Order: sequence, then structure tokens, then C-alpha cells
Amino acid sequence: MNSLATPFAQSVSPVAILVLGMHRSGTSALTRVINLLGADLPPRLMPPATDNNALGFWESIDAYRMNDELLTSLGSHWDDWHPIAPERLDVVAKGPFKDRAIKMLRQNFPRSQCFVWKDPRNCRLLPFWSRVLDEFGAKVKCVLPIRHPREVAESLRVRDGFSYSKSYLLWLRYVLEGESATRGLTRAFLSYDGLLRDWRSEMDQLADALSLVWPRSGAAVETDIDHFLREEHRHHAVAVNTQEIMQQLPDWVRRTYTALGELEHDRDRRAAQQRLDAIRREIDRGTKVLDQVMAWEGPASALEDKRQRIKHLEEEVSARNADLAALQAEIAAKQAGYERLAQRRNELLYRLNAIQSKAAWQLTRPLHAVEDKYPSSVRRLAAIPKLLWWSLGFRLAKRLRIRRIANALLASGLFDLPWYLRRNPELVLAGINPVLHWLVAGWQEGRDPNPMFDCGWYLSRNPDVAAMGVNPLVHFWEQGAREGRDPHPLFDCAWYRAQNPEVANEGANPLEHYLRTAATENRDPHPLFQTSLYLAAQGGTCSPREAPRHFAESGKAVAPGAYRNAEVLVSLQESYRAQTHMRLLRDERLTANRYAVFLQCGAGSVHRHWLSERPKTWDLIVNHYDATHIGQLPCQIEFQQQGRLPGTKFTAVHGLLQGWPDILKAYAYVLLLDDDLHIQESEIGELFAIAEEKDLDLAQPSLASDSPGCHPVFFTRGRQGVRHVNGVEIMMPLISRRALEAGAHLFNETVSGWGLDIALSKIVKEQLDGKAAVVDQIVARHTKPIDLEGGAFYEMLRQQNIFPLLEYRHLQQTYAADAGFHEVSGPKRLSKKGP
Repeated sequence: MNSLATPFAQSVSPVAILVLGMHRSGTSALTRVINLLGADLPPRLMPPATDNNALGFWESIDAYRMNDELLTSLGSHWDDWHPIAPERLDVVAKGPFKDRAIKMLRQNFPRSQCFVWKDPRNCRLLPFWSRVLDEFGAKVKCVLPIRHPREVAESLRVRDGFSYSKSYLLWLRYVLEGESATRGLTRAFLSYDGLLRDWRSEMDQLADALSLVWPRSGAAVETDIDHFLREEHRHHAVAVNTQEIMQQLPDWVRRTYTALGELEHDRDRRAAQQRLDAIRREIDRGTKVLDQVMAWEGPASALEDKRQRIKHLEEEVSARNADLAALQAEIAAKQAGYERLAQRRNELLYRLNAIQSKAAWQLTRPLHAVEDKYPSSVRRLAAIPKLLWWSLGFRLAKRLRIRRIANALLASGLFDLPWYLRRNPELVLAGINPVLHWLVAGWQEGRDPNPMFDCGWYLSRNPDVAAMGVNPLVHFWEQGAREGRDPHPLFDCAWYRAQNPEVANEGANPLEHYLRTAATENRDPHPLFQTSLYLAAQGGTCSPREAPRHFAESGKAVAPGAYRNAEVLVSLQESYRAQTHMRLLRDERLTANRYAVFLQCGAGSVHRHWLSERPKTWDLIVNHYDATHIGQLPCQIEFQQQGRLPGTKFTAVHGLLQGWPDILKAYAYVLLLDDDLHIQESEIGELFAIAEEKDLDLAQPSLASDSPGCHPVFFTRGRQGVRHVNGVEIMMPLISRRALEAGAHLFNETVSGWGLDIALSKIVKEQLDGKAAVVDQIVARHTKPIDLEGGAFYEMLRQQNIFPLLEYRHLQQTYAADAGFHEVSGPKRLSKKGP
């Protein structure tokens, strides 16, 4: 493992080793090997995925997010095989993205002499990143791993449900653009098969080709790499005769793979480069034809998606069964714990019997009889010497105060004696008064008095209390609760008071109220904790009032009905959005109408009952979440949802605002329709006209009285007039241009859409002084019930750890929004504003 190149320590500029390869091409394995040989990794890495890259992606989460933003700004995404216009990349390379990218590199590699950076998207964005790295001052050296395209396609089919056709087109786009963009840079091609077969030889050749000296070497390093590159970690290997597989590959794929093999041995072979350039030109010229082929393939892909969905559900059932087994083991462990407690109880009885059997006890039996008959008198007589001692030592007042506090805490339930003894059984064996012990010493030993008070957390959150050296629960009981200090990371006093007005009305301590009522009423202590959902998933292993602590002590960041904090929720939302995106199929507008309708569309949509071919006063923007109706609707703009996960209306609007912001800006008003709403087509134009006439920022039709899952304030009151309300529901909001601009960021803060409506209504009211109304003279019908338990939409969200009620609460708390909808008096304006 040696090379004659200059060591990094003698180099002024850092060396940036870029691993440039198609997804599923061995880029993660190669990156980790280079890291084990001494190259630095970015500090914030994407976490491993059990069903994906269990050993790790070794990929910067910061760069991943920036590259996704870059592709979105270019109207593309990671699984888009269409070409990106070079002039658009030039514009991006000179814009604000460049400054952000340089800042990210400086933060990630402030003192690195050699770092390795892997992101398959860099194959498509290298013209941008090469400029950024040059300004950063790094010497760029590129490694292009080559894996058999059939293995890549098979891996994408299993992981993402892609057809072979789509996978091959993606592979071609990535490897062709990666190869072309690295010409003129120091580069080397590396066989993934060769890496697994003999990594020592491959990495020696790579070091020579790139003029590198690996910073680390030796037996320990080689052992680490041998352990990492085990054959059982490889999946989807081509198991049949290579020549037979080569003949089965499409012509472009076969020719490209052959040319890349030549470049592996001669990285600048001109004839191979010319053949690759010709293939890329052929693909670019055939884009329109390929689009038609891929659209025809859509239904077949949808069928494959359903098969993958069934497989995923079967795997989920297996995982749930494993969870059930784990829960049963936990229950058995708890049962064993209870049996140990029973054994300790027997030990206490044995000790008591031994004491009572001693001669001293027998000699004092007459005194015990007197004590049994006159207990109060005996206790007072026995306490006289102790009282005299305490009084002389000025300790009587302190002792009396401690006993008074102990009695008050016991009476309030803030000191939960049964729970405390279950957690600290050794105190029983020692014959110690538990509450007095805790008040004097137990809290300083890290013992908590009830399941919802965390002493250490309270003191760390309140350094002024810690500095005083006082008992944290006593402080909370006497003043902390009134001051709005929270007792536990999953107990929010202010939120709990808002959800339970009787607490404020009675002047009650919120934690005391919760401990008293949670066991029977399943009250939630925190906006990010849904007790009923959490308990249902735990199968009876904890009680309602102990559920938050049960989750906190599990060490998990997320569980059904629970997030450790808001950052976990935001991270899961980002992860969801990263796995779904939109592709623009067509935009046939010559000029835009004044209004637009955005319609989610799929197999279950009811639009076919009301949408016609007749001319309209509004443009129709359709986003297909499956391939059922692609190319069949009378719309001006047509998108298709793509990616590993199905999108929602809200991720779609977010994608539209990010990738094509000028589309929605062209309209004075936009109506966002769910796909299960029935409305008269002729009344949509009337709805737009009324909204503009009444100067509304938010509006919606009234709802037929038999519409399920709707707020009562929106039910029709007869076909006349408008009623001013504090907001409109998210199933069909009509939004003005300025309201959409003010609230656009909200579509980045929810996946389910829950809470977006109340947050948007609050922004419109406070920032714009805008009006919202329900239009009674237009009636729509919500046709499907909201099935939170068994509905496919909500089941899909649960599988991705997106819990709608918790999204709702998070937005409500973040924006201090109303908890529901109600009528308001219509404000009067002196002048009309523009939409």
C-alpha cells in the first residue's frame, strides 16, 4: 500500500477525493474504504438504513440537502434521466448557491488535508461543484466506480420499485455525465467487482493513478477494511454467465459499459470517449420518444409498485411480529422484576420476624402492649428527647418544615409513593421513610419523585434553581409551575393549560392535575406526545401517566404517537420530501388565466364526475399521484408525482413552489382541491369571482350537510351570501396571491397538511390583516370519510413516522394559531387591496 506521491502533510491545499458514481454502484463501500485509509469524512452523515445501506451511506446530509435543492431549482431530481441545460448550470454556479456551498465546505472541512466526498448527484452537478471546490482551494481528484448496470437496475427495482427501463436510463445519464465532466481533471475508474475481490491491489492502483499517499496504513487498517468489505454485504450480484447478461442489455447500456471498461485501463482513451459522446447525443435526441415509451410503461410500473407495496407490507408485518416478540420479552422481564419485589417483601417479613424473635423484643413486649393501647402518648414521650436535641441544635423548625412539605407532596400526588418504591425497592429493605429520604438526599442522588418530574433535566434547564441548591420539585411546587417552568421534556405546562382550561380556571398546578387525571382520561402532556396512540402501540406495557417516561427512557427519537423533540419531526418531514418529487409533463398555456385550480389526481379521484372539456375562466393544474389518468385530462399544466414515496397535496404544492415558483405567481387566486371533493364545474369560476369581489384572502365553498369529516361551521346555511370565519379548511382552500406568498413556507412544515390551515389563517390575519369566508351560495361535497385507523393514506404516513395530530399541534403551537374554526364579524375596509 505505498506510493511515490507527495504526502498530504506537505501539501498546502487540501485534497478533495470525489466519488462519482450512479446510485447503487458501490459508492458507499468505496467511500468508506478511502475513509479507513485516512481521508476525512464530513461531520454530519446520513444515518444507515436497515433495508438499504445497513453499514452506512458515508454521505454528507448537508450536501445531500443542498444537491436536492440545486436539482429542484434546475427543474430536476435525483431520479430524473432528462438532460440539464448547461446554461442553467452556469446560472446556478454564479448565484447564491455558490456562496452557501463554499460556506458548507469550510464548516465541514476547516482543517482537513484530505477529505473524501460522495454524493451520486455530483455526477450531474460537477460543473457547479468543480468551480466551488476550486474557489475553496481544494485539489480535486475524482474516482468513478463502475458496477455492472444489471446489478444497479436490480438494486433500484428492489429499493425504489423502478422498472429496468427507467433504471437503465438513469444509469446512462449519471455515468455519461460523470465521465464527460471529469475530463481534464485528475481521475481514475475503479471496478466495484475488483474492489470486493482484491481491494489492496485496486487501492494501490488508485493511489498511483491519483498521485496519492494514503494517510493511514498497516495491519489494523487492513483488518478494518477486510471486516467491512465482506461478501455477505453485497446484494443483487449477477449470477449468470456475463456474456449472456451482456447480450440481454439494451444497446446503449451495453456499449456504454464496454467503453467504461476501456477507460478503466486507459482513463483518457479518445476512441472510448467519442463513443460515449455519441451515445449521449443519441439519448438527448430521443428524449421525446423515450418520454412516450416511459408514459406507456407507467401502468406496468404502477403494477410493479403495488407488488413492491405488498412486499413492503409483508416485511412490515414481519417487523411488527418481531416487535411483538420483543414486547413479550419485556413483559416477561417486568414479571420477573415483580417476582423479585415479592421476594424482597418476603425478606422483609423474615427480618421482621427475626427482630421480633430476639430476647430484647421479648423483654420489651409489655411496653409494646402499652404502645398498642396508647400509641399517641408513647410517641409523644419518646419524641421528648429528640425534640430537646433538635431545639438545642436549632433543627426543629427545619424538621417540621420538611414534614409539612412531605405531607403536602404526598397529598398532591407530586410525590408518587407507590411509583417511587417500585423504582427504589432498596429503601424499603433499609427501613427508610421514602419521602423524607427523598426530600433530604434522594433528589441529589438522581432519584425522581414521580414519572413526570425529571430532577436532572429541571435543574439543567433552570441554572438559577441549580445555583440555589434547592430541591427541584419543591421549587416547582412553590413557584416554578406559576413561572411557566416545565418539569419534564415531555410535559409542556403552557400547552397543557391551554388544552385544559379548567386548570387555569382553578389555579391548579398543571402537573398535579395531569397526575391525578391521566390514568383515567388519557390526557396528553405535550404537543408532540399522543398518549392513546403510544399506548396502543406498546400493548399494555405501561400506564397512561407513565407513558411519556416509558418513551423517554426507551432512548428512541420517535415511536407511534411520540417525537422526542421538534427537530425529530422536522427531520422526518425532510426525509419524506426527499423521497418524493414532481416531474413536469407538459405546460400548454399560451397566456395564463387570472385564476387556477390545483388538483391532486389518481385512481380514486372523483373529478371525472364534474370535470368537462368546456372552456373555463381558470387554468387547471393537475398533479398525478399515479399513472391512471396521465394525458387524459383537459388541463393546461400536468405533473406526475415520482419517487420512492407517494406525495401528498402539500408536498406537491411545496415542490411546485420550489421548482416552478413562477407558475403559481401568475394567478390572482389558486384553489387547492383534494381529489375526493365533488363540486359543480360552473361554480368554480363563480367562487373565484366572489372571492375577488369580496376582497377575500382565503375562501372555500360551503359543504353539503352529509359531508363526512368536516368542521360544522362550514356546513351550508342555504345558498346565499358569505360568512366571515377565522380561517378555511385545507381540503379546498382558495388562496390569494399575497396570502400564498406569505404562507408558502408552511407547505415545507407539514406532510399530512394537518395544521397548515390554522397556521395559514393566523398569518393572513396578523401579517396581512386579511379576510376569510365560507361562500354559502356554492356547495361542495366531501365524498369520503376520514379513516385515521385503516385508511391507506394515514397508514402510509404512520409507516414513515408522520403523525398528523402531532403535525397539527406543532404548527398550532409554533404560530399560536386558533385550535379550530368559528364565525367572526366581517371587517370593514376603507380601500380595496390587490390580490
